[in-house]
Amino acid sequence: MKTFTHRYTAVALLATAIFVSAAQAHDQHSDPQQAILRAAESSPATLQKELDNGVNINATDNDYNTALMQAAEDGNLSAVKALIAAGAEVNMRNEDAESALILAAEEGHTDIVKVLIEAGADIGAVDKDGENAYSKAIKENHPGTARAIRDACGM
Repeated sequence: MKTFTHRYTAVALLATAIFVSAAQAHDQHSDPQQAILRAAESSPATLQKELDNGVNINATDNDYNTALMQAAEDGNLSAVKALIAAGAEVNMRNEDAESALILAAEEGHTDIVKVLIEAGADIGAVDKDGENAYSKAIKENHPGTARAIRDACGM
């Protein structure tokens, strides 16, 4: 009886380990937006490897945020540049109709705002509340960011 119990316990532990490993692997690969963001934060070579493996650079999370939007909101300039260089769409919108430009402006990330505008971000795009990048920068008291947007508009 003791041998049976030990074998049963060993099988149960092995099954649990396999299940946990599978769940962790699924978690790591089920969110392509995060995989792209991690790769962009790592290095251009890592990002290219993910793209070569078929990961969509414009993949979204459950709120329709892309890796570019997340990097822009987080203030990660090097990731923003890497994602744009790799072909990320700068004018995609999340479920609140916010673009990477609106998210960066709201957080006051002036350098990222400039990079996004240079890459063709739509300065006039508005979110679901009717606010654009300029109004978000003003509302959140980021005058330098608002000035960069105004200058890009030729105001």
